[in-house]
Amino acid sequence: MKNLKHIKGIDELLKKLPENYHGWYNFGNIITLNYGKEFDYEKEFDYVDCIEMVLTDDERKYKINVRLIDCVGEMSFDIINGFWSGLTIEYHETYDKRKFLFTSFEQDISFDVWCRDISVKLIE
Repeated sequence: MKNLKHIKGIDELLKKLPENYHGWYNFGNIITLNYGKEFDYEKEFDYVDCIEMVLTDDERKYKINVRLIDCVGEMSFDIINGFWSGLTIEYHETYDKRKFLFTSFEQDISFDVWCRDISVKLIE
């Protein structure tokens, strides 16, 4: 998390979370997941695909709202086990439009989404 300063709200999130929760791998449970199109007045001036989800740790002590803006990619779930792990967010400075790769390395979930912006917020 610490090396992703391009994510909106990451500094505030890191201030509120204990040090041992400063890794995406801590938040392996999806409470909600919403997909939709929103009109982007700032950059595209058109409708863009957005994903918004609430992630939590195993004890459900901390909940993070994650918002992916202007997305492309694939998602699929094997819901037998009902868990998610291996969450990774990478920032690629040299890519043109969509610089964030939001993915998971688990077999139960295939989540490979590129997006232009990400914002995060701790739900208190």
